[in-house]
Amino acid sequence: MLRLILRNLAHTLGRYPLPSAINLAGLVVALTAFTIILSHVEFETSYDTSYPTSGRIFRVDCPGNDATFRSILPNAFARDGLN
Repeated sequence: MLRLILRNLAHTLGRYPLPSAINLAGLVVALTAFTIILSHVEFETSYDTSYPTSGRIFRVDCPGNDATFRSILPNAFARDGLN
């Protein structure tokens, strides 16, 4: 069975080299995109999970806030900037 598959593959690659190369390039691009997207998703879902209380980490943004760094400062510093 494997011999038949390899013979068919060799015949197809020999008879249609350009479409085979385009298909191979498309497969490489698709697998690369999948790997990049999967690594990004894995990073986003496991960010800061090394901390024991990682479920209690939140970020709060203030829309319409003109102070650039207020949303990334600790609460006490952000409140001090309001006075």
